[in-house]
Amino acid sequence: MEGASEISAPVIPGVDDDAKIFPEMRFVKTDEPESYYACSTRSDRTYDEYTAALGFDPADVFPGGRILDIGSGVKATFAAEARERGLQVFPLNPLWSKDHLGEDYATGTDNRWVRAVSQRLPYIDDSFDFVVSLLGVPLYLPGTPRAYYDTFSEAQRVLRPNGVGLFMPLMKRVVNLSPHLKPVLGAATGNAYEILGNGNPPKLMIAKHAGALASENAAAVRKAADRNTANYATF
Repeated sequence: MEGASEISAPVIPGVDDDAKIFPEMRFVKTDEPESYYACSTRSDRTYDEYTAALGFDPADVFPGGRILDIGSGVKATFAAEARERGLQVFPLNPLWSKDHLGEDYATGTDNRWVRAVSQRLPYIDDSFDFVVSLLGVPLYLPGTPRAYYDTFSEAQRVLRPNGVGLFMPLMKRVVNLSPHLKPVLGAATGNAYEILGNGNPPKLMIAKHAGALASENAAAVRKAADRNTANYATF
């Protein structure tokens, strides 16, 4: 499967590429990328729970669309239920293996189960209408600028021209306390990002390019994120 080659991150003044400057949440003490998803990928949420957390029904905003779910639960419940609504959801989970899934295991050519990490997505450019991560990215990313840069540049790469990426939550202590967040996000996306949400917690939206932030899809996601805070707090 064609995917991104090794990404060459630009030099961002005042930012050490490998310094752990962002808060981390993980439960396995190892520097392997998979360890950073150990909690988020072991819980499964239903389609209705995703809809409540997002504040909109993906089938309404992206009818018949292709969706990448980064950090899905092991059972990929959201993906299975989304297909019943005419959506093609590709669940991605770094913890899956042949032992977990038997004959359902795949390496990127099958839309049922894909084992990969967000920093190295096994998809070609312009693959998805919507990229979503609920309680996965960036919550459980390694706390380095490199991990953030690779993740969001990869997510942008696989978006279609009017596609949207939504990542939640974006921890308030990252938004408020890290002077490096916006320079890294700007470099990763060409400034095609917005931090959404009037309440707790903030959410990160990215688009294919800065002009696409004015698209109807981005407007729908922005409106839902700004009005929806209470439901998300329950997950």
